[in-house]
This record gives sequence, C-alpha cells and structure tokens, in this order.
Amino acid sequence: MEDNHSYYWAIVMIGAKIKHLRKGRNLSQTMLGKYIGVSQTTVTAWETNRTEPSSTYVTKLAELFGQVQNVGVN
Repeated sequence: MEDNHSYYWAIVMIGAKIKHLRKGRNLSQTMLGKYIGVSQTTVTAWETNRTEPSSTYVTKLAELFGQVQNVGVN
C-alpha cells in the first residue's frame, strides 16, 4: 500500500510542477503543447493528473523548462 501512496503523490506533484513551470513562463496549455508536440487536451490531462507524460515528454518538458541538470559534472 505504501508504494501506491508514494506513486500517487509523485503523479500529483508532476502535474502541479508542469502547471507551475508553464504559468511561470506565461505559457498557455496550447502554447506548451505546440512546443513539445502534444495537444492542449493532453497538457490539461497531465496537469489534472488524469494521465502522466511518457518519458519522452518528461525529457522534452525538462529541456523546455531548463530542469535538466548535469549531475557529477564540475
């Protein structure tokens, strides 16, 4: 049961993080979708935790929002 609880909160946090980063850059859901190649409906589904982005789109989102960090690089 603990694993399901942790998974649920991870998904909720992903949706909230996408929304926070999108709004922080004054992007509409439509604009964000166009930048990464999905529909506005898909962005809404991610932000409302109905679905989660695949690893491909997580990578695109991270690149767009500048969240990719080099670990272990001096």
